[in-house]
Formats: sequence, C-alpha cells, structure tokens
Amino acid sequence: MLLVFDLDDTLIPTSKEITPKKLDFALKQMIDSGLLFDFEEGRRMIHQMNESARRSKEVIEEFVLRAEGSDYHKEVGLRALDEKTQGINVTPQIDLNDFLKILRKSHKLAIVTGGNKEAQEEKIDLYQIDRELFDEIIIEEWGQKERAYTKLKEKFGPFLVVGDRIINDLSGAKKIGCITIHIRQGRGAFEPKNHPDVDFEIETIKELTRVLERI
Repeated sequence: MLLVFDLDDTLIPTSKEITPKKLDFALKQMIDSGLLFDFEEGRRMIHQMNESARRSKEVIEEFVLRAEGSDYHKEVGLRALDEKTQGINVTPQIDLNDFLKILRKSHKLAIVTGGNKEAQEEKIDLYQIDRELFDEIIIEEWGQKERAYTKLKEKFGPFLVVGDRIINDLSGAKKIGCITIHIRQGRGAFEPKNHPDVDFEIETIKELTRVLERI
C-alpha cells in the first residue's frame, strides 16, 4: 500500500522550529516598511496568536489589523513568510529517515505538501529528508491536495495518508475512499477529536506502525 505523508508538522516540526522565526522576520520587515509598532511587544503578540492559529498567514493578517497597519504592511509580512528559510537552524530528522527506511521495505512512500514550492523543497533538504525513499513528492498550492490525491489513487490504488490538518490534509483523501490518519502534533494538536474524516489518530509518526498492524 502507498503511504502518503504531509510535510509540515507531520514529518517535520515546522510550527516549533521554523514558523516562530519566520514570524519574527515578517514582523521586522513590516516595521522596517513603516509599521509603527514596538518589536518586542509585537513579537509577544504574534507568538501568542500563533499558539492557536490555523496558519501563520492568519497571524500576520490579524496582527496588522490589531496594529492598525495598512494593506501594504500586510503584503510585506505575507511576502516575508514565503521567503526561503536561510539562516534558520533546525534539527535534522535522521531518526525519521531510519523509520521511513523500515516502512519502505513493505510500502511505497509519497509526500504531498502545500505551499510555496521553493520553500517546501528547501524544508525537505533543510531537514535532510532522504528524497530517494519516496516514489512521489508533490507540492500543491495551499488547499489543493485533493487533485494530487486523485492522481495518486489512479496510479497506486487506494492509499493511506497521514497529516496534522484534517480539512487540508485528510478530508480530500477520505472523500475518494482512502484511509486517513490524524497526527496530533504541531497545529494538529488543536484539531477536533472524533472527526468523521479521520479513521485513526496518532501522537507521533512512529505510532504509525501500530495502525499499520491493524489494517
């Protein structure tokens, strides 16, 4: 069976290691572009908002509204979020590669992620994820994973997908008859329990083996 993985907050700890630093950068860019706001106060506000936000883009939009900024400031902040992650230190996912190699012995593997293509490609390399372990790596626009899932089903048949965002990562796969696993980490920790589009729940990626034993 094909195993499909989301990238952010599923395979890599984006919300923990990358998002806070990108938000700091976006805040600095907005202030440098003329937004009248104290950096430290803004930083505290943005990080507090980010703890329960669905997306970092929503944090920027809400912050600019509260700070009485302009559409220009918002565009500066949103553009900064999409820039490459140069200078951000992360923890390489070496153990993850070992785990994926074990899965690879019995399953085909794929990544389906959404967002800026260059930024997503960079994250894969930044965390030293072994690309050779995957039969497919697909980067779609945000919210457009269902078309990738349809193509994968046509090529590989019904598959299993693991993701932290129920609507964005799992609902499209559930709609076409695939098995869905919600991983409750990163932003996924705030998702509702017992959702009809979720077949199984796990807390960490390595708990996937427990689910596979039951299928």
